[in-house]
Amino acid sequence: MHSVCGIDFATSNATIGVIDDGQPRLLPLEGDELTLPRSSVSLLAK
Repeated sequence: MHSVCGIDFATSNATIGVIDDGQPRLLPLEGDELTLPRSSVSLLAK
């Protein structure tokens, strides 16, 4: 079965989620946080 990944670049925070084997879950990001301030994600993407 395939996995699906979604990235939410909201106004204040960002998060990444997947649907794996039909079950949704959020991926831990920096420091095991489930969300990061939007400005941090922009810096990490450079």
